[in-house]
Formats: sequence, C-alpha cells, structure tokens
Amino acid sequence: MTSLHPEQLELKSEFQFETQSEYDHYIKENNYLTLNKEKVKSFGEIEIANYLFKNGINYKYEAPYEINTTNDEYSQYCPDFYLPDHKIYIEYFGTDKEGNTAPFINKEEYARRMQWKRKCHAVHKTIMVELFYSDLKEGLLLSKLEDQLEKLNVKRNTEGNKNQFNLINEFLQNFKVSDTISKLFSTVEANNITFKEAFERLSEVGPSKREITTLKLSSIIYEKYLEKIKQDGKISYHQMITLGIKYLENKSYSSKWKHILIDEFQDISDIRLELLNALKNSCPATLFCVGDDWQSIYGFTGSNIKITTSFSEIFINNFITNLDQTFRFNNKILNVATSFVIQNPTQLKKEIKSNTNVDGPRIQIELLKDSKNILGKINLFLEEVVNKQKKQSVMILFRNSTVLGSFLESRPEDLFSKFPTLNFSYSTIHSSKGLEADYVIILGLTGGDNGFPSEKDFTSIITKIKKTDEIYPYAEERRLFYVALTRAKHNVLLISDYKNTSIFVRELLNGNYEVKSDQAKKTCPRCISGYLMIKTNKDKKQFLGCTNFNEVENCRYSESIKE
Repeated sequence: MTSLHPEQLELKSEFQFETQSEYDHYIKENNYLTLNKEKVKSFGEIEIANYLFKNGINYKYEAPYEINTTNDEYSQYCPDFYLPDHKIYIEYFGTDKEGNTAPFINKEEYARRMQWKRKCHAVHKTIMVELFYSDLKEGLLLSKLEDQLEKLNVKRNTEGNKNQFNLINEFLQNFKVSDTISKLFSTVEANNITFKEAFERLSEVGPSKREITTLKLSSIIYEKYLEKIKQDGKISYHQMITLGIKYLENKSYSSKWKHILIDEFQDISDIRLELLNALKNSCPATLFCVGDDWQSIYGFTGSNIKITTSFSEIFINNFITNLDQTFRFNNKILNVATSFVIQNPTQLKKEIKSNTNVDGPRIQIELLKDSKNILGKINLFLEEVVNKQKKQSVMILFRNSTVLGSFLESRPEDLFSKFPTLNFSYSTIHSSKGLEADYVIILGLTGGDNGFPSEKDFTSIITKIKKTDEIYPYAEERRLFYVALTRAKHNVLLISDYKNTSIFVRELLNGNYEVKSDQAKKTCPRCISGYLMIKTNKDKKQFLGCTNFNEVENCRYSESIKE
C-alpha cells in the first residue's frame, strides 16, 4: 500500500466523511505514514510528526502518559505526541473554531474527553501544547506549533539528525517491499493459511528467487509481529475472527442473532465466510446480503469474488433480487462500462438501466504524444464543462498514489484556479468507491508497473498462494476500471500515452464501444475490410496492425506509430 504525505498529496480530513467506516477505509487505503514511519490517524498528525522529524526534535507518538489514568470510565491516556527531552505533550484536537467535530464523532463526548485530558495535565502539572483542526484548515498549524515550542524553549536541531535524508530515502525505496509484505499478510490471513502452507502453494507453481525471498522475509516479519502483539497483550484482527470461529464451534459462545445483514458482500474473504457459517450454525439465521461482483476490487486484501459469483451454490435456499436501476450515471456511460466489465465471462450477467438517457458518446479518449500536454488537454475539457454549467464537481482519478503524486508535482492548482466555480477532488480509484462527481478525469492510463492495468510484481506471488485465482487476464483491474468509469454522472475523460497506451484504452478504441476520440478507426489500405489498431510486438513496442490478421483473412499489413 503506497504511503501518502502532505508534501505530495492533498489528503482528505476527517470532516469530509459521514461515517467512521468511510474514514477508517480511507486511512487504510492511503496509509497515513510519517517520515519517521509511524502510522497516524489524521492529516494533521502527519504534519506535526513530519515537522518534528525534519527539525530534529525527538518525539514519541501516542506513548502512554507518565501517570496511570486507567479507571472504570477511562483507559490509559496516550497523548498524540510526547517530547521526552523536554517533557512536553502535544495534543491535536479534531475540532473547528465552533468546537464542531467530524460528522461521525459525538461532539459532546469529544468535548468531555478534551476537558478530561486538560484536567489530567492540570492535576499532574504537566505541559500540554494544544493544536486544532481549525489551525490546519486555516494553514496555521505548523506556525502555531513552532511559536508554542519556541515559547517553551524547544530548539530546532536540523543538524542533529544526520541520518534524516538516509531515512527518507530508505522510506521511499522500501515502498514496494512494504506494499508487497502488507498484502501477503492480508492474503495469508484472509485465506486462513500459515506461511508454511503459502510456501507449499508457491512451490507447486515454480516460484522465482525473488518470490521465495519475499515470502521468507514476510514470514520472519510476521512472526515478529505476532510476538510483539502478544507481548503487548493484544490480538490482531485476523485472530479476532479465528477466535470467534473457535468459540462458536466449541460452544463457548452462542450467537443470538436471527437476522444477519452484510453490506459490500463482494469483499468477503474465506475466513469471514467461515465466521458467517459458524454464526449460522450456532443460531439458525436469515442472511440479507448486498453486493456487486462487478465492483469486487479488494482481492489484494484477501477477498474472494467466487463467494459472490457462487452465492446460489453456497447458500442453497436463497432468493436473489437484482437492483437493475442506476441513478448515478447516464445510459452512455452505462453501456460502455457494462460491456467492458462483462468481457470477463465469469462476471454475473445483469441488465441495468439508467434513469438518465442522453445522446452521443460520453466517454472521451485523448492519446498524448507528449506527457507535458496533460494540463492543456484537461484545460480544454474543463472549458467545455464550464460552458455547459458553471457549478460542477470534477474528480481526477489515479490507479495508484505514485501517479497521483507525479501529477500534483506539475502544479495543477495553477490551472484549476482558472475555474473557481468548479469543485475539484483527487483520489486513487480504490478510495473513490462509493463516491461520485459530475465529471471524471482518469490519468495514468499506460502500461507498466504503475500503469492501468497495473503490472506490479506482487500480483503474481499473491495470486499464486491464494486458494482461488481468476483465469481471465487482469480480471480485478477490469473491475477497477469499471468502478472508475461509473464515478461520473455526465462525462469521462481518459488521458493516455500515444506510444505506451493502456490495453484497456486500446480495447475501447478498437472494440465496439461508443467513445469519442480523435484517434478514429483508420481503414487498412491493403485489405480495405479491416482497420488499423494499436498492437504490441514481442519487444513490447507498439505499432499499427490490421484487425484482419487472423486465420481467415490473414492480412499482415502494419505501420509504425509516427511521432
């Protein structure tokens, strides 16, 4: 999972989410990791931690308060930051100027806990620096932090941390390694297997040396992780599920629930299915499940789409109702997205209708010969948007945060400032699930590790050790593309590279899809009946070849892609 930093991205605050689960999912997806490699819970905490780190100020994140505060009402107090060299605590309170909290947080309860924390410091005569979400919102967070620390005689020591840049470089270089290891943990746990069993599965399919090394490293780290949480008197989320199954099966606990409701059923894993069956066996219950196999995009965390596509076989006495009406996107986006996702024959067939019918293609494709022209193409698109209706929302989507970060380095805010009536947002596609906008722009549609579909190395090792694997090429990536397309209410702009075009974009251009593009189909000059499409040779170089290159017509005409 790629880490995001304030220097790179415009992260969302907790105030932008309606529910705790939405916010927790966003944090999990974007991994709020500091330069000192701690996982934190908010954008504000990232800013504070990175400021302290860059300025050589020694700190601890959420270290237990020096006094034991545990009682019947409160657990042990763990302030956000502690500066051990100065015996100073820092609290970042998630409130605005009016004392409001995020929509999913109880305002009165939060205020009560704030007062309790202040009382702790007052009673025990310890120093607490208070910072607020309102400081972050107004762009004053770090200046206020700096002012208060100066008053407390906390000196910055940028020379003291000589290893700072080495740590940052190591941090950046290990993105892919940590990403792979994290996903291996999720896969092993979700499939309820040991690393020994993972090695056995991997050996059956001829692993590479890199895959063996990665799995060995992951196994060692996982054992250390289990030792650590045991020492701390904690258990993992996976252990909670397995213990729940154990207690239900040995009758240590009896379920009382007669009706079980499950949302986002397409994300269920094998181990969660075991828990569900254990609950049903403990107390006969009816299930009410809501899910869409077309939007199953969390295979890397262990979800098993076959539990959804085989629902009728797994749960014999069932009644399935298809929700066949969409109110989000129009019929033209629906037609393209639906046709695209069901190219995979294992996806469930559904007849969906849109509540909004429009004319003409609503998905536009631009192939750029120079990546420097991205902002220019976006500018033209936005001018059309403003001409139609001034107040509109525009969401820019990326397959991964690496591409998102590169885009933000091009200073798109300079362009967007020209369109003050438009509401802009950025997101990875995974984080955008459940969201929508009037217009959507999808970037990073190229080949390669950071392209779309993604060709990252970790995919192969994970699919090799999973209980089930999808045979259809890029099956989950195809569903992810469907999710991206269907975030838009009116129009979608796809921007790709002319000489490194995403295979998904090539499919839309060369297939029977109603899309708008200057790269119109060009008739083959040799056989006349075929047309030229972008293809890739054995050296992974793209060229234009005739669609009639097959066993029947066998037209071998081709030409190079001109600059």
